Amino acid sequence: MSTFTCVLDGDKTPSANIKSKAVLSLHILLFTAGWDLSAINISGFSVRLAWILLLAIPLLIPIAKHKKTALAFIILFYLVHVFSSLLSDNPLQGLLYSFWIVFTYLFFLHFACSACNILQAQTWNVILVNGRLQIFFAFLLYLTGIQERANFIYYEPSYMAIALIPYVATIFHLRNIKGIDVAALISYIISSQSGNFLVVLLLAGLLRFLMGGLNMRKLKLLFLIFLGGLLFTYYLLHDESNINHATAKAILTSGASIDSAIAIAERGGNRVPRMQVALEIFWENPFTGIGPTNYISHIDGRNFSHITKDIPWIDPEGQPPTNAFIEAGVNAGILAVILLTVPFFYIIKKNRLRSHHSDDSKIVSAAGIIIFIMMNLDSNYLRAYVWVFFGLAISSLSWRIKQNANCVNNNA
Repeated sequence: MSTFTCVLDGDKTPSANIKSKAVLSLHILLFTAGWDLSAINISGFSVRLAWILLLAIPLLIPIAKHKKTALAFIILFYLVHVFSSLLSDNPLQGLLYSFWIVFTYLFFLHFACSACNILQAQTWNVILVNGRLQIFFAFLLYLTGIQERANFIYYEPSYMAIALIPYVATIFHLRNIKGIDVAALISYIISSQSGNFLVVLLLAGLLRFLMGGLNMRKLKLLFLIFLGGLLFTYYLLHDESNINHATAKAILTSGASIDSAIAIAERGGNRVPRMQVALEIFWENPFTGIGPTNYISHIDGRNFSHITKDIPWIDPEGQPPTNAFIEAGVNAGILAVILLTVPFFYIIKKNRLRSHHSDDSKIVSAAGIIIFIMMNLDSNYLRAYVWVFFGLAISSLSWRIKQNANCVNNNA
């Protein structure tokens, strides 16, 4: 059994009743993990009122056991934050923030692992259905004018884009992509206007072609993607209300690559300078960090004109880092960065080693790679939906019945 594996008691096949409860449990996790509405800020961590639904999961399904090495890993990640907190200017706030590491692990990773252990390859059915539901409700809110850009229950569309990565990875690794999923992707592209979601789709398509040899089916998919890209570009160039309009126009009409790079950087807001500032703070305190929740106050009032060039709209003051791994380093030092990185490489490596045996391995590998890349472009490594993915991925390593994920396409 692998280091990160969590297993259920015994080898009995779960009953249909338990499986249906596991389906409900995973839906609860996927919805509550992204619930940014009705949040209360406690020690730099947003507590969602919807999380009370998580208390139902232990009543629905048996909770998995964990290997001691897995617990040792998360405890070490927690202790690194505690140590940094004790050395910081605001130890109490840091200690309270560190508590959320344990909370996120227990209530999201642990519960997700438990539900997916029961469902095994049927997990992808739930991922597909849940992704469709979330996009449907988001698109409905957009059509009715309630939301100017579709973000459903998330703080903003870019957060929802990251939460949808397992759904997108599942779609791209099915034998036959269903029309409902194509419609879902198109509707979210239009309604969210999210540059992050476009990057997710691009990475998912690229990984689909890299994982395996080229065949006629892939060539057809490549043609459809190319055709869809042309149509979408035409749409962007003629829809001036879309926030991606100016970026697309600048890239296509600029005569130099530097102009295109500038256009992309401007579309990303002040992500790059915020990342540069965070990296500078990290190198000032590479071993212990400055302590969780201290970053904003630490940079407040400091002069970063050598980075911002005194351009007001890219001023990083009062804003967190836009790279979750650098953020971990700023909070708790280099060891926190290593510990946050290890699970990604472990999960991706283990699944790639057996990727020729099952499509579920390819889905987990693709999703892990995309989430890793996107976390390098955004903040907050304690996002619950990322830890739900960890639970799913860890569980997939211990599935005894390596069912082909293509059955998802027939049953979903």
